[in-house]
Amino acid sequence: MPGGKISKKVRRFFSSDNNQLIFTAKISSGIKKLKEKLDNAAKNHNDFGFSKLIKEAFKENMYWVCVSENFSMEDILGKMISKEGLEFEDLYLKFRNKIEGERYLLVLDDVWSENCMKWTELKKFLILGGMGSRILVTSRSKKVAVCIGNYPIHVLPGLSEEDSWKLFKKISLGERQDESSHWSS
Repeated sequence: MPGGKISKKVRRFFSSDNNQLIFTAKISSGIKKLKEKLDNAAKNHNDFGFSKLIKEAFKENMYWVCVSENFSMEDILGKMISKEGLEFEDLYLKFRNKIEGERYLLVLDDVWSENCMKWTELKKFLILGGMGSRILVTSRSKKVAVCIGNYPIHVLPGLSEEDSWKLFKKISLGERQDESSHWSS
């Protein structure tokens, strides 16, 4: 067999069965279908909803980290465990104790870093989590998606000009929207 043990280890690492970082299209469409079913069920039951199920699935291990331009492992790990300013070794130990073997949901929001090496380093820490852990990355850059790896990319369409104005008015004027009719073109 060409490659032997190394080839087998690489295949095992990148297989969807063993690596929680690989998001397959099958799972993605399954999640969409589940969300639709749960949303329909939520319409019939006021106290039952999609967010409640997510909270039950991931318990206290849900993290939302706004990354922006500063893609630093120390910052990301520190924000996840609310311990910013620690030395890296202490931060790593606290992070490891918190998520090792535990299922978690991590949203890395507004990521700008196109540095593939930093992503590789971060993945080494994130694979400590239990099976079923999920990472959702939002970015305006397709290059970021390429650096992360071979995962499905969901490109969201932008708002139309009309919808942009409606949103702007709603946020900026709130209840006084009726007074803003002279802003419309």
